[in-house]
Amino acid sequence: MGWHQSKTLGIEAQYVIHEEKQGNCIGYYYEDLKTGQDRQVWLIQETVFAEVQKMTRNQGNPMTIDAPTLWRRLLDAGYIIKYATRPNGQKQTTYQVRVSKVQTWVMVISADAIESG
Repeated sequence: MGWHQSKTLGIEAQYVIHEEKQGNCIGYYYEDLKTGQDRQVWLIQETVFAEVQKMTRNQGNPMTIDAPTLWRRLLDAGYIIKYATRPNGQKQTTYQVRVSKVQTWVMVISADAIESG
């Protein structure tokens, strides 16, 4: 996942740097730049689930639960650290954030939880 830089020899013996996509974007990293605190990973649920399904299938051990069940288990286990609340008081597994001036719904996980696990 992410991006990879590579150099190739171009015209007149100059190197050209290429940025190559390594996979689908599954989310974003957030950190409060003023404090260096509140490090979060904002995951795009549909893309994350599709990539996890693909990975587990390729490893010969496909997932046997559906996406809503997985998200609910992550919420119940405390991995989802920000969420919206429905009018009936039920917690959603997503939270609305702004990415590049666009409002979008993501699953918010602590970066510390991902790095430690």
